[in-house]
Amino acid sequence: MSFNLTDITLTFHNVTFNEIEEFLSKTSHYLQRLRFTIRENSTFLRATRWNQLIINHMPNLYMFDFMYLVSQDDSLSEYINADHLLNSFKSSFWTKQQ
Repeated sequence: MSFNLTDITLTFHNVTFNEIEEFLSKTSHYLQRLRFTIRENSTFLRATRWNQLIINHMPNLYMFDFMYLVSQDDSLSEYINADHLLNSFKSSFWTKQQ
C-alpha cells in the first residue's frame, strides 16, 4: 500500500512510540507537516528517537508540531522528568533544522 500524505494530525492516549514509529515509517515519506499530541507517555519525549525517525523516514518534513499533555494528578517527579526530557529538543537538530 502506498501513501502520499503531506499533512497529518495525530492524537493518542494509549499507544507506544514503537507503534507510531512503525506507522510513520510506512506512511510519512512525503509528509511535510506533522502535528502530534500524546498524553502522559514520556517515551515520546525522547528527542533522539524523533531525530532518527525524521531523518530516516521524513525527508520532506518542515513542520513538526508536538504537544505533550499531563494531568493535574501527575506527581512532581513526572513533571521534573518531563522538563529534563524536553530540554533534549533544544539541540541544533531542532533549532537549526530547515
